[in-house]
Amino acid sequence: MCAGKNLPQMNRGCTVHEGSVAAGLRSVFGVFDGMGGLSDGETAAYVALRTFAEDVCTNGAVVSVQRLSDICLKMSERVFAVAEENKCQMGAAAVLLACTQDNVLIANVGDCSIFRFCGADTIKVSVDHVEPSFGRKSSALSQYLGVPPYEFLISPHTAVLPLRFGDCYLLCSDGITSVLQQEDLHAVFMADTSPRAVAKELLRLAEERHCNDDATVIVVRIKKDE
Repeated sequence: MCAGKNLPQMNRGCTVHEGSVAAGLRSVFGVFDGMGGLSDGETAAYVALRTFAEDVCTNGAVVSVQRLSDICLKMSERVFAVAEENKCQMGAAAVLLACTQDNVLIANVGDCSIFRFCGADTIKVSVDHVEPSFGRKSSALSQYLGVPPYEFLISPHTAVLPLRFGDCYLLCSDGITSVLQQEDLHAVFMADTSPRAVAKELLRLAEERHCNDDATVIVVRIKKDE
């Protein structure tokens, strides 16, 4: 979800959208990625997205990381409820970002990521919830949306960052980070800070490197009102 808008549930190919939004109700962004190891992962991601959108529309602008954390818990409960109703397994990872007048608020569950590009630095500001691989090709998630509540309650990673004009944020699914290293992301940001150009180049690189997973990116640039 980008500034209150979301792509169709079944999105295929390379699609790039862009726009601008003032801090407030619509300045919320999220990437939701179904878990490939579980059935109905796309449905889980869509359920999480709809839950996030409904909460923002019903309860107003996000102004605290506690609110983001509460939304993550609500998304997880809703995904689990749908899985129980349909007698199937499903789960999703998610990363959320909201802008207030003074701060950037983030939260993540699973292995979707947020990177902050500020000046000449690219910093990962999310924390992956993954278990040690111990030689396996892929690592299992230690937390995800839809985890059975009788096992444990998820604990989203959250952070409050100062809102600074000129900073850029990259929200992405693990399809991007599975084939691109942090230095690759940094090189793209250094070459062009236009959000559209950055998004297109990241998707191009992911395809070039034979990404076999969903590759979703949102690039948010903080700028003054024109």
